[in-house]
Amino acid sequence: MHLTTLKILLFFMPLYIAAQVQQEIAPPYNIKTVSFLQNNENIYPFIRLGDPFTFAFDDLYGNEANYYYTIIHCNYDWTPSQLLTRNDYVEGFDNQRIQTYDNSFNTLQIYSR
Repeated sequence: MHLTTLKILLFFMPLYIAAQVQQEIAPPYNIKTVSFLQNNENIYPFIRLGDPFTFAFDDLYGNEANYYYTIIHCNYDWTPSQLLTRNDYVEGFDNQRIQTYDNSFNTLQIYSR
């Protein structure tokens, strides 16, 4: 391998490593019917700063598992925002355990909502 070829490879290697495409991770099998709600209506996850919303999902295992939430403010391209601190868009605390849920009753498929 020529020295100039090696220099070119070493020059572009950090650019290649930094330009990796993010991979979408498939949700677990047991999580279904994920929705954002406002006034009991489904909405897209574009929420005005200060507007309340509810995040709901069904857990098909129905075993009252421990789930925690974290809220992240993102830019238009879904990259985390560097302009706002967590205190600017979250009132209270995040990374808390979800404690409000209902278990299915008299259904063929057990689930927790």
